[in-house]
Amino acid sequence: MPPPAEGLQQTGFSLLAHAFFDSERRPSVAVNVEIPYTSLIFLRKDGVFESDYAVYVKILDKRKKLVETAVVTGSSAVTDYEETRSATRSTRCSKQFHVAPGEYIVGCSVEVKNTQRVFEKHAPVTVPVFLKAGIGVGK
Repeated sequence: MPPPAEGLQQTGFSLLAHAFFDSERRPSVAVNVEIPYTSLIFLRKDGVFESDYAVYVKILDKRKKLVETAVVTGSSAVTDYEETRSATRSTRCSKQFHVAPGEYIVGCSVEVKNTQRVFEKHAPVTVPVFLKAGIGVGK
């Protein structure tokens, strides 16, 4: 992946991407994002502190060809300002993609709405041929 564009930050959220075999026996990738409240900007509205965000996910194959994309939007709200600065509070989102076995790079950008705050991370993931993986139960 190319280096991040100027203005992007490399911290601010956790990204976990892993391969799995879904309930319909299809190879898939799960992308999980956790954003600590300290990375968000909360605005007060009607006595509640709210923060809106968008998570942009892209999956590239080993030739860096775009395979899948998604946008997940979310928001967090608290009534106490101190909660907005809590290192122990966070918000989470996830998305699943059905992909063929292979090597992938999951790219993820988190944009905090109403700000210029953007965080970006990448994670490699290998989707095996699950049916050939030799997993079984013996007697």
